[in-house]
Amino acid sequence: MTTNVGQAVGTIILMTAISSISAQPRPPVRLPGNFSDLLNSRELAFIELVKNSTYFDLGKVNSKVDSLRILNRVAPLAQRTIGILLNLTEQIGDLTPQDLHAIPVDLFRILSNSAVNFLANNLTTAQKNALCQQVAGGKANPEGLRVVQRVAGACRDALLTGGGRPQRGEARGTLLGLIDQPNWGANPDNLLIALTVAPGGLTRDDIRNINASVLADLIRQGNLSAVNLPNPSLGRALQEKLLSGFGPPNTWDSNTLQLLAPMLHLFNVGQLGTINATWAGAARSYIQQQLPNVQDPARKAALRRLLLRSLPGNNASAWTPNEVKSLVGPLRNAPKVIRQLDDATLQDPQVVDEIGRGSYSRGQAGNWMKRLLRIPNSNFSSPENYSSDTLRTLKNAIPGLGRRNIRVLPASAVQGAWDSINTVTFGNPEESRDIYKKGGFGNPSSFNGSTLERLGSFVVALRAKELNDIPHTAITGKLFKNVKLNRAQGKTIIKKILANNNGNLGPEIRDLGVQIQFVSLRQIKNISIQDLGLDNETITLVIVPSRPQAMAIIEIFLLHFGDPSSTNTNYTSSLITSLGTTAALGFTEGIISALSTDSSLTTILAALAEYEHTMTLGQTKSIVAKLKEKFNFTDSSSASTFSITDALNVGKFLKHLSDAELLNINETVRLIVIQQIGNSSMVSRKQSEIRRLFLFALRHVDINGTVTDRRNAISISSNDLLAVGNLLEGISKEEIGRLASDALQDFGDVLAKLPLEPVRHKEFLYRAYHHFTDLFSNSERLTTVGCALQWLNSTDLQSINADTIATVCPDIIDSCVEKDKNLRKRDKNGLSYEVTLSERYQERTARDKLYQKCGDAISVSSAKRRKRAAAASLTCDQIKSLGDGATGLTTTTLDGMVEVEFEDCLGTIGGLAWNSSQLSTLANKAKTHIGAVNTWNESVLLQIGSVVGGLTTSEIGQLNITSNDIMANLGGHKVFSTSQLTAIFSQWLTTTKGGSIGSVTSSDLVSLGEIGCGMTSGQIASLPADSYGGAVTDIGSLTTCESVQLQAFAEKAKGVYGSDVTTWSLSTIPAVGNMIGGLPKSDLAKLSSSQIAVISPSSVEQIPPMSFAGFTSSQISYFNENQANAVTSQQQTSLGTDQLNNLLGAGATNKVISDTTPPGGSGSAQMKLSFSLLCIVVVSSILVKST
Repeated sequence: MTTNVGQAVGTIILMTAISSISAQPRPPVRLPGNFSDLLNSRELAFIELVKNSTYFDLGKVNSKVDSLRILNRVAPLAQRTIGILLNLTEQIGDLTPQDLHAIPVDLFRILSNSAVNFLANNLTTAQKNALCQQVAGGKANPEGLRVVQRVAGACRDALLTGGGRPQRGEARGTLLGLIDQPNWGANPDNLLIALTVAPGGLTRDDIRNINASVLADLIRQGNLSAVNLPNPSLGRALQEKLLSGFGPPNTWDSNTLQLLAPMLHLFNVGQLGTINATWAGAARSYIQQQLPNVQDPARKAALRRLLLRSLPGNNASAWTPNEVKSLVGPLRNAPKVIRQLDDATLQDPQVVDEIGRGSYSRGQAGNWMKRLLRIPNSNFSSPENYSSDTLRTLKNAIPGLGRRNIRVLPASAVQGAWDSINTVTFGNPEESRDIYKKGGFGNPSSFNGSTLERLGSFVVALRAKELNDIPHTAITGKLFKNVKLNRAQGKTIIKKILANNNGNLGPEIRDLGVQIQFVSLRQIKNISIQDLGLDNETITLVIVPSRPQAMAIIEIFLLHFGDPSSTNTNYTSSLITSLGTTAALGFTEGIISALSTDSSLTTILAALAEYEHTMTLGQTKSIVAKLKEKFNFTDSSSASTFSITDALNVGKFLKHLSDAELLNINETVRLIVIQQIGNSSMVSRKQSEIRRLFLFALRHVDINGTVTDRRNAISISSNDLLAVGNLLEGISKEEIGRLASDALQDFGDVLAKLPLEPVRHKEFLYRAYHHFTDLFSNSERLTTVGCALQWLNSTDLQSINADTIATVCPDIIDSCVEKDKNLRKRDKNGLSYEVTLSERYQERTARDKLYQKCGDAISVSSAKRRKRAAAASLTCDQIKSLGDGATGLTTTTLDGMVEVEFEDCLGTIGGLAWNSSQLSTLANKAKTHIGAVNTWNESVLLQIGSVVGGLTTSEIGQLNITSNDIMANLGGHKVFSTSQLTAIFSQWLTTTKGGSIGSVTSSDLVSLGEIGCGMTSGQIASLPADSYGGAVTDIGSLTTCESVQLQAFAEKAKGVYGSDVTTWSLSTIPAVGNMIGGLPKSDLAKLSSSQIAVISPSSVEQIPPMSFAGFTSSQISYFNENQANAVTSQQQTSLGTDQLNNLLGAGATNKVISDTTPPGGSGSAQMKLSFSLLCIVVVSSILVKST
C-alpha cells in the first residue's frame, strides 16, 4: 500500500466518523493550557472517535488529557494507521511495517481484549515482527509492552537483534511477560532475551530462578557470551549459577575457559587465582581479548597475573612470538620483562602488529618502543629510515618514540602511512604537530572538509590562527565533536561554524559534542527548538553543555513546550530522554517541583536518573519531594505501591529518604532501592548521611534469599558489600578492621581511591597488611592496596623490591590521582571541612614519600637496563610513567636530567602541578638547556606551561607571548602568584594588542583562562561589554581572582544583564558564577530564593566575607546543605546571630570554633579555615624537597 493510498484510507475512515467537520493540520507546536484549546476540530473529533470505538477499552482511558497524551505522541502516519485499525476487518492486511512502527506502544494499553485477540490472530509474521521492534526499544509503560508481546508473540528475534538496550524500568518493562511466566528461567528463549537484551531489569531473585543447566547449555552452544549486569549483587547471583553449571574455577579446562572468558569479571580475585595455569595458557588469547572489557582494576590485575602465570617458566627470553603476542597488553607496564624478550621474537610481525594495535597511556608505549629501538640493524633501530609500512605497523605505539625520534621520521613515510596512523593520539600536542608538519597538507587556507577528515586526531596540531585561515565552509561541528581542543582552538571553530550559518549555530549545535563549551551563553539563547531537533522526539541531544548553557537551552524548551503541570501533557519520558544530559543539568528545582504526579512520573524521572551524577543536591531533593507526593513513603500502605520498575527507574534519588521511610517500602523492592542508592553519586552528601545509608545497606544483606542484618557481624565479607556501591565511603575505622580477606580482594582497590581521611585510610592498609602476608612481594597485592601504600613507614616502604613496585607504580599513582579527584568533587560541593587542614598536610607529606619511592624504583630498574651508574639520571620515559607521581621527585633528581631528556619531556613536565621549589629548579633548567627566556619560541611556550611559574615577573616580561594558543596553555594552570598573573596578562596585552584593552575580544577572554585574573580592576572596567558578554561563563569559572577583581567583573555583568539583579534569569546567575561574589551587599540582599538555589557551593565560598553579610536571614534559610557548608569561617564570622542561626539550620557546621570528628577517627577543637586558604597554607607549607 503506498503512502498516498494509506492516507486516503485513513482520511476516508476519519471523515466518515467526523462527518463534515473541517480539518486544517495543526503545526507541531505544543503549549500549556486548557487541552481543548490546543486542538483543532478534526483532532477533537479524532479523540471522540477513539473513545467511542469498540476497539478501545474506555476503562483504560482515564481522561481526555490521557487521550491527548496519546495523540501528542502520534505522528501523522500513525494517525492514519490507527484509522485503519478502527476498521480492522477490512484494512488489517494493508498495514505495512512502516505503519506498525509508527504506532506508539502506549496506544496498545487502551486496546480492548477483542481488538488484541483479533490482531494476534490476523497479523502476518512480518507484521508481528514489526510490532516486536517496538518492544526491543522498551520505551513504553509495562502494560503497553505486555500487550504488544501478547499480540506479536515472544518477540525473541526482534529483541535479540534490536538496536538499543533498554535500561532501568524500561528494561523491567521489556521483561514483563517473560519473567512472570512459570519456570521462566528454564526457558532458553526467555533466558537469552533477559540476559542479553535487558539484564538491567533483572533482580537477584530473578537470577536465582535461572536453571543453571539451561544457562550452561546456552553458553556451550555459543548463544550466550558476555552479560553486562548493572551491579555486583546481580553479578554474584549469576556467578553462583555459573559455578553450579560449570563447577569451581580450579576444575575448568581450556574449553570451559574459552566459553567463560567474557564472564570472568564476575568472579573474585581469589577464585581467579585458583584457575589452572596450563589450561589458562591454552585459552590465553580468549582471556586476553576480554581484558579491555574488565572495568574492575583488581580483577583486571588478577587476569593479567593469570596470563603471565600461563606462560611456560619464568624465562621471558624463551617465550614464543605467539605467547608474547597474547601478552602485549599485560606487559605494557613491565619494562623488566620486555627487556628480557628475545630480539627475533620481538621483531616477529605478529608481535609488532599487536604492539601497534595496543592501547596506551603515559609512558606505556615507550616501554615497547625503547626496546624495539635497541634491536641492532632492525627495521626499528633507526627512525630516520622508517618506511610507511613500519609506521603503519607501529601505529598506536608511535608516541613511544619520543619527540627527538619523531622529529627525524621521513616525511615520505609519514605521508604514505597517513590514512593508517591518523587516529593516533599524543599526550603532547607538539609531538602531534611534528607528525602533522610531515603530512604534506599544505596551507590551511586551501583545506576543505575532506582534508580535515583526513587529518583525524591531528586536527589538534593546528594553531588557532591556522584554524582561522581554513575556509569556514570546510568546518562542521561533526568533524570536531570528540576532539580535545584548547580554548583558543575551540573559540575559533565556533566562530567558523557561526560564519557558516549567518551568525547562528542552527542545527550544527546538535553535532558540537564537547565543543559546545566554547559557545557563548548569548549564542545559546539565539537557537531555536528546531535547531536542537527537539520538535522531533526521535532525536537525542548528544551535546555536553555546561550548567548555565543547559539552563539556557531549557529556557528555550519551556517557551516551546510550556511549563510542566498536571494539564501539560508534553512532558513524556521520550521527550525528556531526547534532552539527554541537558535536562539533568538544566532543570531547575522549580521545574521539577511542577511535574505532574500522574502515572508517567517515574518514567519521566528515569530519563534524569541516567545523569543523576551531574545533578545538584537541590535538584535531587526536589525529585524526592515529588516522589513523596506520589507515594507518601511515610505511610506503609502508600509506599507499598512503589514497584520494582519504579525502583529501577528512580531508586537512585531515594538516598534522601529517612530509614523509616525506606523501611515502608516492600522488602523485595527495598533491596533493589538499596542497590540503586549504592549506584548513585555521593559527592554532595555529608559523611554522616553516607554513613547512615551504609549501615542501612548492611542491615539488608541478601544471603541466599534471606535478608540478614550484618551490622554487627564479626567479619564483614565480600557478599556483605555487594549492594553498597558508593556507600562504601561510609564505612568506619572499626568496620574496616573487620573486613574479611575476600572483601579486601574484591573491594580493596575501591577503598584505596575513596576520599577517606588518614585515620580510615591507614586502617585499610593495616587490615590489608594483616591479610596479605605477601603484600610487599606481590605486585598485584600492591595494586589492590594502591594509594594506601603512602601510609607505610619508611622502612617497610623501602623494603619493597624496586622491580616489583616499578611495574605497578603507574597503577598506584592512578589510585592516588583518583582519590584526589574524588576529594576535589566533595570540596566543590561545600564539604571540604570534612577533611581538615592538618589531615591534608599529613597526606601530602606521605604521598611525596610514596611518589619518591616510585621514582627511585623506576630509576633503579632503568639503571639496571643501561648497566652504567652514570646513566641513572632521570629520563623522559620515567617522568611519563610516573605522571602526577613525578611531583614527588626531589629537586636534586629533577636537576639531574640531561639536556636531551629534558627537552624531549618539556610538554609532559609543563603539564604537571609542581611546587614552588620544583618550579624554580625546572625554570632554571629550561634557561640552561633551551636558552634565555626571550628566545623561547611558540613551540616552547606551548609546552613549558606550569614551569613559567618558576620565573620572576621580570623574566615573564621578556616572554614572546604572541598567540592565544600560548595563553590557553598558560591559563590552564593554577600555579601562578598574583604578580605573575598580572605580568603574564600585561605581556600578552602588549605583545598582541599593543596594550589596548579595548581591542580584547570575547575569544581572547575565553583563551586567557586563569590569566584573566591578571587584569587590574581598571582594565576590567575598560573591557568592551560585548567581549565580556561573550565570555561570561568562562570568566565566571575563574578561581584565582581577588575581591577587587570580583567587584569589577560583577559591575561588568550588571552592565550586560541589567543593573537590577532581580531581573537576571536563572541561567545568568551560574554563568556569572564566582563573580557573584563581587556584587555589593545591597544587590546580594535582593536575590530571590530561586536565584540563590542556582548559586554553586564553590561560588558561595568565593564571596568576600563583608559582602556575604549582605544576605538576609531569610535568604540564608534558602541555602541547601551544600551551600550552607561551603560558607567559610570568615564568612560565618561576618554574620549576625539570626543569620548564623539560619545558616546552621540550613545544615552548616559551625566553623568558627568546632570539634570535628571525622568518620571512624577522632578530632580536636580547632579553627576552621576556608578551603581556598587551606590549600594556600598546605602548598606554602610543603617542605622543600632535597636529597
